[in-house]
Amino acid sequence: MKKNNKGFTLVELLAALVILGVLSMLALPTVVNLLGNSRDKLYITDAKKLISQAEYKFRVASSEIEKPDDGECLLLSMVYLDNSDFDNPPNNGEYVREASYVVIKNNGGNYEYSVELVEEVKKNVFKGVELSKDSSLSTTSTRHIVSFTKDDLYFVENNTVMGKYSGKQVDTSYINSKLGSSYVSNISKVYNYPDLAESTYNANYSIPKIDRAEFHSASNKDFNSLDTILKVVATDGDTKLEELSVLVGYGHYPDLNAPTCDENESFPFNGTNPVSCKYPFGSLSDFSLKVNFAEAGFDYSGHSTSLYIVVVDPEGNSDRLNRAYTIHTNEAPIIDEDKSGVFKRSNDNINLSTAVLKLNVTDDSTANADLEYCLTEDKDATTCTNGYKKYSDFVNSELSYTFSCADKCTYDGTELFLKVFLRDDDPTKPLETTATFSYKLFENDKPQIVGVELISEDLPFVTYDQLALKTEVKLVVNDSSSESNLTVELDEKPDFSSARTFKYSEFSGNVNFTFDGLYDGSEKVLYIRVTDEYGSSSTHNVVYGNVYKNSKPVIENVEFISESLLEKVCPYSKICDKYPARGGAYEVTVKVTASDDLVSEDDLTICISDKAADCTDPESNNFLPYKSGRERYLELKQDTTLRYTGDDKKVYVAVYDGYGVSVDGSYDLSKSTGAEEKKYKIYENHEPEINAQEITITSKNIDYNFRDVDVSFKVNDDLDSINTLKYKLTDDGNGTPVTGTVTATSADEPTVVSYSFGGAYDGKIRTLTIEVEDSYGYKANATSTYDIHGNQAPEVNYVTVETTKDPCEDPVCDKGNGFETNVRLSLKDDLDENIGDIEVCLTTVEGECNTFTKLSSYPNATIEENGEYVLPYKLNVTDEYPFTGKTINVYAYAKDSGGAIGSNSGPYVLYNNNKATVDSDYPIVRSTNYEELTVQLEGTGETAVVNKNPNLSTIKFQLKASDEFTSNSNLKYQVCYATDEETLVTATDGITCLENGKFYDYVPDSNQVSTVNLDLGVTSYNGDHFYIFAKVYDEYAYACATGALTCPEGEDYIGYSSQAYYQIYDDVDPEITKFTLTRPSGSTSFATLNAVFKVKDPLDTYKYCVSEKGVDENLYIDSEGKLNKEALLAEYEKMCTNYSSTSFDGDEESVERTFTYNTSWGNGVVDSTRTYLVYLYIKDSHGNITAASTFPERIPCSQTEDDDGTFIDSGTEQESIVYELKPGYEELTAAKCNNKCYYWSSESGNGVSDTEGITSFYNKKVTYVDKDDNSITCSIDEEPNYQVYCNFRTCYYNSSTGNYNVTAIGYMEHENTDGSVTHTENGESHVPSHYRLEYTTSYDEATDTIVLHPTGNKICGQCFDEGKYSDIRVTYDNNEAGSAG
Repeated sequence: MKKNNKGFTLVELLAALVILGVLSMLALPTVVNLLGNSRDKLYITDAKKLISQAEYKFRVASSEIEKPDDGECLLLSMVYLDNSDFDNPPNNGEYVREASYVVIKNNGGNYEYSVELVEEVKKNVFKGVELSKDSSLSTTSTRHIVSFTKDDLYFVENNTVMGKYSGKQVDTSYINSKLGSSYVSNISKVYNYPDLAESTYNANYSIPKIDRAEFHSASNKDFNSLDTILKVVATDGDTKLEELSVLVGYGHYPDLNAPTCDENESFPFNGTNPVSCKYPFGSLSDFSLKVNFAEAGFDYSGHSTSLYIVVVDPEGNSDRLNRAYTIHTNEAPIIDEDKSGVFKRSNDNINLSTAVLKLNVTDDSTANADLEYCLTEDKDATTCTNGYKKYSDFVNSELSYTFSCADKCTYDGTELFLKVFLRDDDPTKPLETTATFSYKLFENDKPQIVGVELISEDLPFVTYDQLALKTEVKLVVNDSSSESNLTVELDEKPDFSSARTFKYSEFSGNVNFTFDGLYDGSEKVLYIRVTDEYGSSSTHNVVYGNVYKNSKPVIENVEFISESLLEKVCPYSKICDKYPARGGAYEVTVKVTASDDLVSEDDLTICISDKAADCTDPESNNFLPYKSGRERYLELKQDTTLRYTGDDKKVYVAVYDGYGVSVDGSYDLSKSTGAEEKKYKIYENHEPEINAQEITITSKNIDYNFRDVDVSFKVNDDLDSINTLKYKLTDDGNGTPVTGTVTATSADEPTVVSYSFGGAYDGKIRTLTIEVEDSYGYKANATSTYDIHGNQAPEVNYVTVETTKDPCEDPVCDKGNGFETNVRLSLKDDLDENIGDIEVCLTTVEGECNTFTKLSSYPNATIEENGEYVLPYKLNVTDEYPFTGKTINVYAYAKDSGGAIGSNSGPYVLYNNNKATVDSDYPIVRSTNYEELTVQLEGTGETAVVNKNPNLSTIKFQLKASDEFTSNSNLKYQVCYATDEETLVTATDGITCLENGKFYDYVPDSNQVSTVNLDLGVTSYNGDHFYIFAKVYDEYAYACATGALTCPEGEDYIGYSSQAYYQIYDDVDPEITKFTLTRPSGSTSFATLNAVFKVKDPLDTYKYCVSEKGVDENLYIDSEGKLNKEALLAEYEKMCTNYSSTSFDGDEESVERTFTYNTSWGNGVVDSTRTYLVYLYIKDSHGNITAASTFPERIPCSQTEDDDGTFIDSGTEQESIVYELKPGYEELTAAKCNNKCYYWSSESGNGVSDTEGITSFYNKKVTYVDKDDNSITCSIDEEPNYQVYCNFRTCYYNSSTGNYNVTAIGYMEHENTDGSVTHTENGESHVPSHYRLEYTTSYDEATDTIVLHPTGNKICGQCFDEGKYSDIRVTYDNNEAGSAG
C-alpha cells in the first residue's frame, strides 16, 4: 500500500500564508530565504519517504530481496522502487533515479538505512541530499542538503540500461567515505530494476530462482583476491539444472542473446568495456566460473566492482542478480621481530663473522616463498641496492650470512647491524617492510710470548761476537687457542712486510731463520708476532748480535797478452811497422791471479769481461770456477768498423768468495767480491798516404784544356786494403765533387778518375784537391793545379726563316707567310763539340732574349744531313694588324756551355692581308613586301620569279661575304647605290651610301648570310632604277677606314659586291576590277540604282566620279596603234567633274565600295530601243584616270555571235559538251578502229598502220549555265557537222565500267640500248631491240580530252609487232605523256 504524503496540510498552508504575508511586509529577502529553506526541507521529506518505501520493500518482499551478510549492504535505487511519489521534486526538476538510492546494511542482524537523493534542477545543475544515515536526517535541519556537479554523481551501476545517466559507480569506498571508514565490507547486491523486470515469468511454467551468488578466492586466500571463483546456486521447480543457462555480464545485465563462452576458461574481460557471456548451468548443484579481475585492470587497491547474473530456463523465464565484489586492499609483509634476528651458528661457541639470519615472516597476498628480501649492513639505509632474492632461499626461516669484514673482523666485541628489506609480489605496486637486527662479535684475549732463544749456525769463522747469518729459533707462547691455530711471523723488519710465517706447532722441532744481507759485521734484530685464530696478536723483538765481517778476495795480478800486430792489424800493408807504439791488437788474452781470506781457490768464482754488467751477478753464467776461468781470450771491439782508434779499452775482473748473496738476491761486490777495472790500449789507426808527386791531370779534349779531365793518383794505408779506400775530388772552381772507391790493388798501381772542373772556361788556373779516407774515417789529402781553356762565343753562320703554316685556313686565303715558321741555323763552337748542347733563343726584337733552350731538347727540332738545325718558331708579333706584307727580322742567339753568346739574323716578309670577298650570287635585294611569283617571259619560253607586289622604297638587303682572317661576325659593310648602270662601284662620284655611309655589323645566319632592312628614301613611286651593292670591310679594312691603321692610298683593301638591280614601283593607272549596278530589292525602276565597285591601285589613293557620259577610247588610237593618253585624259576630265571628297586606299583592292546613283532616265522604265550605260571614273593621286561602264540589267543567257560565229556571253560559263551521232554514220568504237585509237595518214609519215579512212560525223552541242543563276542553261549547236577519227574519245570507251579508263600501248618505238627489257618465251629469255610504253587513260571533261598516265611498264617491241598485244588499244604518244592524239 502506497502513502500519499505530498504537499502541506491545510493548517500548514494557512500558517505559511500568514507567515509569508508578514515576511513580505518586512523584507523580501527574508521571504526568499524562507521559501528556499522550505524547498530544502522537502528534500529531507522525500529522502525519508524513499527510506520508508525501501524499508517496506525490503521487509515485504523478503523472499525476492537477498539479505546481506553481517557487515555487508545492498542498494535499492529509486528505479527499483518505481514510485510516482517522486515525480515532482522540490525545485520542479527531475530526480536522477539511478543516483537516488537507499543503502541497507546488516549490522549484527539489525538493518540500518542510509539514503542519497539527487535532483537535476536544470541542465547539469544538481541539488539534493548527500549520502546520509537515516538517523542524521531531520526536517528541521538542512545541513545534509548540498549542491552537486555532474562529476560528483555516483550511480548504482556505472552503465545503466534504463536511465539516461552514467558515471562513477557506488562502491564500498564511496559509502565508507560518507558514512564512516569500514562502515561496510561489501555490497552484496544492487537492485536497480522494477519488480516486474527482476524476473521474466511465463504463467505456464515455474520461474528459476537465484538462491545464492558468491565469490571464493581461487588461490585460497582468506581475503577477496583478484583471482576468484563465482558460484551461483539456483533452483527451478519444473526444469532440470542442466537445462538452465547462466548469463554473466560485466558493466550491465547481459542480453539474453549473449554469445556462448567456454565455461572452462576465465570470464573474458575486455578491459573496462562491457562484456556478456552465456554458459550452461550444468548438472551440479551450483554453477562455477573462474573470474580474474586483474584481467579487467584491477589490482589490490580496495576497488569495488560487480558482475550481473541472470539465470534463464528454456521457456525464457529468468531471475537476475547484481553481485558486488570489493577487492582486497594489499598490505605490506610482516616480519615477526620477536621470532627473528641474527644468531651465532649452532656449531660455534662464540659470535664469529659468519652468523645465521632467522626471519619469521607472513603476508596477506603473497606466499612466503615468493616474497623477496634484500640485506644491507647499513642500519640507516632507506633503500636496498644489493639485489633482491626470493625468500625461498631461507631454510626453516634461516639463512647463513657472513658480514662484510669476513675473516678480517676484529673480535673485540664490535656490534654489527643487518637491515632486512622484505616486499611482496604485487605486480602493480609491491609493498615493503623493514627490520634491523644487531649482532655483537666475540671479544678475544691476545696470546703471550713467554720465551725466545736464537742459536747461530756453527761455521768455521763464527765466534761469540761474529755470528752466522743462519740461526735456529726457539719460542714459547701461552694462549687459549690450540697450537695449530696460532700463527708465528718472523721478520727483520718491525712492520713484518717481508715476514716468514710458521704454525706455532712447528716450533716443537727446529725452525731456522736466515737474516738478509752480507757478512758485513752488522747487528741483526729478529721481530716476532704471534696471532691467534681470532686475529688477536702479540709482538716481541730479540737482538741477535753482530754477524761475521767478511773480507773480499784479493786480485794480485792482471796480465794482457796481445796477438801479433802484423797478423791481426796490418794484413795489407807494413805501415804498422813504422808505428809499433800505437797499441796492440783487439784480440788479447787476460790472465788473473787472486786469493781469499775465507775460501780456497776451489770455491772461488771469477768473471773476466769487457762489459761491466757481466760481472755484477755472481750467480750468473759469467762467473766461472776460478781455476778454469782465470785466463780468458777477449776480442775488445765495440763495433766492426771502428776497431783501431787508439782507445783505452776497459777490462773488468771480479772474484767472488760465495758469501755475498743476500735474501733479496742483491749483491754487494764491494764487500764480497774482489773487483778491478783494467785498461788496455788498442792500436791507433794511421791516415792513408797519397803520393803527391805522381798526381797527373789530363784533358779529355786533345785541342784544349777542357774542364772534363782524367785524374791519376797513387795511395797506401796501414789497415785497409787499397781498393777499399774512398776518395773525393774537388776543385776551387766549385766543380761537382766526385767520390768513389780506389780501383788500385796496390800502392804502386795508380787510380784514374774522370772529373769535371767547375767554373767558366775563363783561362784561369784551377787547384784540384784529392782526399782519401780509410774505413775508420781517417783522411789524407793532396793538391795539383790545372790551366783551364778560355772560352770563345759560338758562331751562327746564317739564319733563314721559312713559313710552316699559312696565315689562315680559309679557301680564299692566299699562300703566304704566317706566324708559324721554321728557322734554319748553322752553328759552330770551340767549347761544345756536341752542337746539341748549345742553347739558343729566337726573337723578333733585337737584344731581347731571355729564355734559352738546348738544341738537343728544343721542342720538335730536327737536324738536316748537313748538320743544319731546323727549329719551329712562332713569331712574337704584337701588332694588332700584322699581316700587311711588312718585313721583320728573326734574331738567333746561341749560348755555349761556357755562357758565351753569338748571334745572327734573317729577314721574313709577313703575309699581306686580302680584302673580304662577296659571294657572286649576292647581294639579293628585295622589297620588304616581297611575295614570290613565277611569270612566263614573253617570246622566250622561259620563266622568271618576280615580286607579286610592287617594289617599295624599303628593301631587304641580303649579303654573303667571307674573309680569310676576320670571322663573319666581325665583318662590317656599307650599302651603296648608283642610279646609272655604267657607274663603277669603286667610283667616288655618282655613288650614294645609305645612312651617310653607316657601317653595318655583319650578322650571319646559319647559311652565313647577313640580312638588313633599309630604306632607299624614295617618296614618289615613279619607277626609279637603283644599282645597289655592298662595300665589305674585314678587320684590316675597317681599321684603315676608321684611322686605326695607316693604309696606302686608294680602296684596294675593300671588298666590293656586284650590283643588284632594283626598280621602284612605277605608278600605273587605277584598275577597276568590279563595277555593277542593281535595282533596289523589289524595284522595277531604273531611277535609283545601287552601285558596287572595286579598284586596284597599289601604293596610291584614288577618288571616284559617276556619269552617264562616256568616251570611246578607239577614237584616241593613232594609225600606228598607239594611244594618245594625254588627249584621252583631257576628254575624261570633261566627262565627269564631281569626284568624291574622300580618297580611298588603292591597296585595298578586295574592299567593295558602294554608293547610290540617281539616274536621269525619268521614271526608270526600260526602253528596249535604247542602251542604258553608266560610267565610273577613277582618278589617282597622280592624276591618272581609268573609266569603266556597265548597264543595270541584262537578259539572262543572252546570245550574240562574234565575227567568226563563236558564241560569246560574259554572263555564262560552259557546262558540258554532247556529241550526237549524225544519222547514217557508225559509232567510232575500239573495234571499229581495230584498237588503233589514233589518227595517222600516209602523208604524215610511216606509222603502225594508217587510220585515215576510218571516220564518222557528230553534232557537237555545248551547254552553258548563267553565272548568276545556275538553274538557267543555254544549249548551242556549236558544230553541227563535227568530223572525228580514231583518236576520238569513243575509241577509249570501256563498256564494262561505263567510263574511259583502259590500258593502252604507245605507238612510239624506243631503243633497248641497255638491255633492261627482256622477254621470256618457251623458257628462253630474249632481249628485244626496242620497246613501247604502257599507259592507262582517263577522260578530262573540262578540256574534252583523253589523258595518258604512264604506268612505267615497257612492252617488248617485237612481241607487239608479232601481234601478241592485238587486244590492247594503241595510242599516239609523241610526248610520251599528256593528251592522246
